[in-house]
Amino acid sequence: MKITPKIKLLIIASLGVTSIILIIVFVILPQQRSIINTGKDIYDQRVNYEFISQQRLDLVHLERQIKEIGSNYTRVSSALFSQADTLELITVLENTAKVYGIDNQDLVLSNPVAQSTGLFLSTINISFTSTYQNIINWAFAIEQQPFYLIIDSMTLSNASSIRDSEGMINVQITAKVYWQ
Repeated sequence: MKITPKIKLLIIASLGVTSIILIIVFVILPQQRSIINTGKDIYDQRVNYEFISQQRLDLVHLERQIKEIGSNYTRVSSALFSQADTLELITVLENTAKVYGIDNQDLVLSNPVAQSTGLFLSTINISFTSTYQNIINWAFAIEQQPFYLIIDSMTLSNASSIRDSEGMINVQITAKVYWQ
């Protein structure tokens, strides 16, 4: 059999088509799958990186909050009494009353009740009779103390039953004090 140019052309074309099909099947398609898998891996790594980055930011934020709470704790803890300091609280309140001319101050302190925060809460009732200016001075002096006395209510009324009661005011205070 003689190979004519037409047959040569047909053989060359079929070899070319066969080699193109082989290149597509054995080179391009596996590379395409590899590229798709690499794209998925890159996406997964990007998502993982974002997650780790967000966790790091959360940890940095949490660390700042812990430092802030620690600094606030040292300030607040100095303003809280321990239960052993009950006498000190009463003494400070009585001495402040004496300094401002309040001689008839009555103090009633309830037993401490445990709170969910780990602190204890006591209610204190304070009653006395004095002039308006002495009451204001007493309130400013209590405010300047290094402890927190949270006043819930303060009732002022005319002192009508006391001799020489001109300008005298009855004071009833209900307050809270927190203990460590």
